Amino acid sequence: MAARTKDETLREFLAESEELLDTLHRNLAAIEHAPDSIGPETLNALFRAAHTLKGMSGVMGLAAVSDLAHSLEDVMDRLRMGKLAMSRALLDLLADGVEGLERLIASASGGQAPTDTGTLVERIRRAMDAPQAAASAALPPGLDPEIVKVLTEYEHHRLQETLKAGRHLFEVRAHFRFEDFDKALSKLTAKLQSAGEVITTLPSSGVSAKDGIGFTLLVGSQRDRNAMAQLLADEAVELVLVGEQDPGPAKPAPAPEAESASTRSLSQTIRVDIAKLDGLLNMLGELVLSKSVIAQISKDLLQNGGLVGPAMELHKAAQALEHRVSGLQEGLIEVRMIPVAQLFDRSIRAIKKIARDLGKDIQVVTSGEETKLDKSMVEAIADPLLHMIRNALDHGIESKDERRAAGKPDVGTIHLSAAQKGHTVNITVADDGAGIDLANVYQTALTRQLAVPGREYSQKEILDFLFQPGFSTAETVTEISGRGVGLDVVARHLAKLNGMVEVTTQLGQGTTFVLTLPITLVIIKALIVGVGPHTYAIPISAVAESVMVEANQVVTVGQRPVIQLRDHSLALLRLSDLFGIPSTERKDSRLYIIVVGLAEKRLGLVVDTIEGQQEIVIKAVGSMLQGIPGVAGATELGNRKTILVLDVGSLIDEAVGQRTAAMPRAA
Repeated sequence: MAARTKDETLREFLAESEELLDTLHRNLAAIEHAPDSIGPETLNALFRAAHTLKGMSGVMGLAAVSDLAHSLEDVMDRLRMGKLAMSRALLDLLADGVEGLERLIASASGGQAPTDTGTLVERIRRAMDAPQAAASAALPPGLDPEIVKVLTEYEHHRLQETLKAGRHLFEVRAHFRFEDFDKALSKLTAKLQSAGEVITTLPSSGVSAKDGIGFTLLVGSQRDRNAMAQLLADEAVELVLVGEQDPGPAKPAPAPEAESASTRSLSQTIRVDIAKLDGLLNMLGELVLSKSVIAQISKDLLQNGGLVGPAMELHKAAQALEHRVSGLQEGLIEVRMIPVAQLFDRSIRAIKKIARDLGKDIQVVTSGEETKLDKSMVEAIADPLLHMIRNALDHGIESKDERRAAGKPDVGTIHLSAAQKGHTVNITVADDGAGIDLANVYQTALTRQLAVPGREYSQKEILDFLFQPGFSTAETVTEISGRGVGLDVVARHLAKLNGMVEVTTQLGQGTTFVLTLPITLVIIKALIVGVGPHTYAIPISAVAESVMVEANQVVTVGQRPVIQLRDHSLALLRLSDLFGIPSTERKDSRLYIIVVGLAEKRLGLVVDTIEGQQEIVIKAVGSMLQGIPGVAGATELGNRKTILVLDVGSLIDEAVGQRTAAMPRAA
């Protein structure tokens, strides 16, 4: 086996570290959610994650990560051993510690500048000098002293916690075949854990291949003896209730048939480098193109020769190939999908930190966390989402005094939700804050000469000003927001992702942002349109609708063609004018208009024909076409014709980037 390179080892470390950091964050969040019912499994998960991260970083030679993880491990060990009591201050300190680990690991990956965590380590060290936990409880009569004698310090602590909590204590005695005792014991342990806590598992003496092996499990549970006996009705075990008069052991059930011994892993999960998936998907993209070519040849042969002979056989083969390629495509894309819960978890941590800095009480409500997006999309949307959250916390949610004066609860609410709709996913950020003062936005736009004095603007058009570069209504600049870069950054990020954002607001009631994103950018659906002799592809995720209008509905405003589409004026762009090609617009004086929308802007593209939808793989254009506005790349159709894929974002920027300042409503 070839030795792994340093880069490969670092990538593996970073991938595993990310999972461990998620484990730490998730379990700290569980404690914050229910601080009065912290389960031992939560503390153990925290301890194991910190312990593993300490060891891994030590092997990698990352001393700062190892030292900080070691400090956190010590605190978590004392917590799980009952030697340290959890408190709000300690929970915040642990959260700071995990964030410190993130910064150090990001620094090790080259993503951030080196950071000094010496002060943080010292704070954690001082936290371990906090008052110790309460004294021990008396052991119940009937508990086998031989068992107590061999308990570890942690097991003894868990026994004490069980007794203090007044839970029932059981001894469960089981005997298994030697060949498969590991699986049988794991199954019994899982069943007992569903009813309580397995404090210890002790093997009996006299192990042999002939007689098998016995175990005694000490279990704490809220369930009484009858409930436990019912739970274990199909297990060959002896159940003893410790500390009370026991009616006798539960009737043992017949031993289940033994399964053959196996060395297979219990986990069915493997970790795959995203770059390898990208490579497979690129190959799949080529396969999709080949499939389209074969399908087109089959179609041409059928049209020329009819449903007979080799043409029919090729048609059947093409259909079978399409079916299998579609299955492969769905499977590979599914592998890249991750639930947005990971993104929400990170956002919740940011919300709490920012809220703490602002001195505001915030509750976060989430829904649709199971909705999946391509991993690259999740990472790309993280910064725009954070920008909106910052704005909501800084400008949206009022102070406690302001909320009381407005008759609102002291605690503000931010709702994060996700939902899939066809080939797109909607991610919503809603707050119950003050809402956006449209009059203030309009006045700021007038001051910056973005709005035309005396013109009547719709609510949507006024909200459009918020996405102008550098636009801000904040009177003071803060560390959180107010620098006028937030929503502009959101718009640009979404444009790159073929996404859209819709904003609604109600003064005094709150503001809602809805981001609409394609599920993946790997292989996309496109609308194929014709202009003169040329064909173009428009990503379907950027298409809002297509309409046909009479030519006399087009008016010219400020040297730009415009139509009135329902309650909005829509600027038009003729692709024939953009690319300097002759148009074959319909002789019946009707125009095909493809309404495209990216971020807060919309534009009507005037085309000659609409040829249908097709899956495409976007390829980079050559140096001769690079830099041409409106071109995102090229793709190949089934007829082996190479066409240009339009960059809707740059088209809108080119056509209507300044429209807000100059375009009055069409008559």
